[in-house]
Amino acid sequence: MPKDQREGQATILEANELEKLCNSFPMGQHRVISFVCTFTSCRISEALSLKFRNIKKDYILFKAKDTKTNEQREVPLHPTLKSVLNDWEENHWYKYPLRNQREINLEWARPDLDDWLFKGAKRGQHLSRQAFDRQMRKYTESLNFEGCSTHTYRRSGLTAADEAGMTLNAIKSISGHSSLDALAKYLETSPKRKKAVVASMGF
Repeated sequence: MPKDQREGQATILEANELEKLCNSFPMGQHRVISFVCTFTSCRISEALSLKFRNIKKDYILFKAKDTKTNEQREVPLHPTLKSVLNDWEENHWYKYPLRNQREINLEWARPDLDDWLFKGAKRGQHLSRQAFDRQMRKYTESLNFEGCSTHTYRRSGLTAADEAGMTLNAIKSISGHSSLDALAKYLETSPKRKKAVVASMGF
């Protein structure tokens, strides 16, 4: 059942809808977070806990202390996400959070390995879940995507992998679920798949 008034499961988006959502955000922290969640199907808390030392050449490392199951996992870097993260580090990270939108003479600075990927308003803290949630709801509403939440990225990605024929064990290695049963609760049969099932029936 789609999410309604914060009840039910978060809506699943198709690939083209996720692309529209990611690109609806203006350049900034929220846009990059949207890409991270889309291409890793991680929990929003895991994305916000990332530091630059977690971004390796070919994968993202989600440390045990930052995951719900207290288990470390490595997620291969999708080429699109790798490009977005490189651009973020080289050209935009140092500007955020923008305390003065008119400030144009910010001094470029390369992040240290222990710097947060997504900085909060308070020094030493990462961006809050509530801050991202507010922005995501703003842009999903502008696109008329109903029933979305931060879990939409996760459910959409994992369901897409399932429908692409990936094994549950392979999906679990990326999602970090504690069990296959826990993973199965996240997966949903898309309207497209349901139509295909019905089309196979009868004569």
